[in-house]
Amino acid sequence: MFTKKGEGGMPLGVIITVVILVVAASVLIFITTDFGKKLIGLGQATPSALEAATQGCIIAARNNLVTDYCYNFRKVGNEMYVNCEDARIQSSLTQQGISTSGIACLKDNQKTDVLNICKTLTKSQRNSATFNGGVADFKCPAVIESASPLTE
Repeated sequence: MFTKKGEGGMPLGVIITVVILVVAASVLIFITTDFGKKLIGLGQATPSALEAATQGCIIAARNNLVTDYCYNFRKVGNEMYVNCEDARIQSSLTQQGISTSGIACLKDNQKTDVLNICKTLTKSQRNSATFNGGVADFKCPAVIESASPLTE
């Protein structure tokens, strides 16, 4: 009639705890995968890196922030960097009626900024790095004198 000690299996509390943990882990894994994010709509409201750079350029242009406008190269993709003079950003600024005529960028300073970014890249990254959509003025040199030994 009554069960003896030692018979009966796991307590109900342990089973409930295990089920809750399995469900919580499944939900966490689901929402952190690309499929899960797409299914529930997470991550779709965040702007692309290029859009974020464009918004930064809008602020820089409106407030005449020359350093941010000219010399802040932002990473917008795998070894893709832009500043506010990128043609795509310029097009967006023009469409929004934002004038940049009062901002003069010094190419030599920009080239120095590009070189500083190139110094942080590995050799293969330097070979594939593009600045402002591949503008000829900005490229990583084939050899960088003061590159860290870790970047080779």
